Amino acid sequence: MEGFWSQLKRGIYGIYHSVSPKHLHRYCHEFGYRYNYRTITYCTRFEDAVSKVGNTRITYDNLIA
Repeated sequence: MEGFWSQLKRGIYGIYHSVSPKHLHRYCHEFGYRYNYRTITYCTRFEDAVSKVGNTRITYDNLIA
């Protein structure tokens, strides 16, 4: 658990620099996915990510609201 939190904090400070509370759950889901699938190959990870992509869009109005 400590490894996950340190990666999440490093990712927020190092990659995104700041995260709004509205979208915090999205960043947590992303880092949870990365942490849980860290031992599989890149090819398998890519295939899994592509298979989970749906037709759901986030419009700009929903993103900034």
